[in-house]
Amino acid sequence: SYLLEAVAEGPGGVRSADAARVGFTVLPSFWQTLWFRGGLVLLLGIPFIGVPHLRARRLESERRRLNELVDTRTAELRENNRLLEVEVGERKNAEVALRVSEGRIRDILEHSTNLFYVRSRAGRLTYVSPQARRFLGYDPPDTLRWDDLLTDHPTNETARAATRAAIETGRRQPTYELELARGDGGTLWVEVNEAPVIRGGAAVSIVGALTDVTDAKKAADDRDRLEIQLRQAQKLEAVGRLAGGIAHDF
Repeated sequence: SYLLEAVAEGPGGVRSADAARVGFTVLPSFWQTLWFRGGLVLLLGIPFIGVPHLRARRLESERRRLNELVDTRTAELRENNRLLEVEVGERKNAEVALRVSEGRIRDILEHSTNLFYVRSRAGRLTYVSPQARRFLGYDPPDTLRWDDLLTDHPTNETARAATRAAIETGRRQPTYELELARGDGGTLWVEVNEAPVIRGGAAVSIVGALTDVTDAKKAADDRDRLEIQLRQAQKLEAVGRLAGGIAHDF
């Protein structure tokens, strides 16, 4: 604030005893005021104070989100790994069980006294177990057909009819006998147990097993022959007795 005094001066340089006083205040420009400077400081300080704070909050929020995502993905990966380990374990167990099963089947096929086979609808033998050498006297070639093994014995026609019925109906046929030709020129009687393999409602192949019944059939034939001879002998004996009785009466 300021105080201005004014003294009146008359002619001849005579001054008035009383001075006029005027008080006044010079106000600064608005940009020079304290409130302007304080507001300016606040405005200029917000970018340096508020923005970093907001950025820090955003970073913290993003960090939490990423941590949650990492935790979720980690849990999923652990669960997937656990399931994978279970699946791998089950597959290993299944493979072991399959190998054991295959070994048992191989033992049966290779060491059984029966001959096992698979033949197609057209009659081609697609599998023959190792007993073929003992049954047939030779290792059958890949091109061997079922009919190549059969002799011309009339009984074999019944066997062909049973095979056709199994393929056409898809039903298992009763056991039957066959006479097979051996590689050394001899013959072999076998009992046949076979069944059709059904896929899609139709027979696609025939699987079966042959049992060598040559000795049993020969023994049965010998027994039948002996029975016939015995009956003939009994008839002759009866005739002889009858003739002797007649001669005695005369």
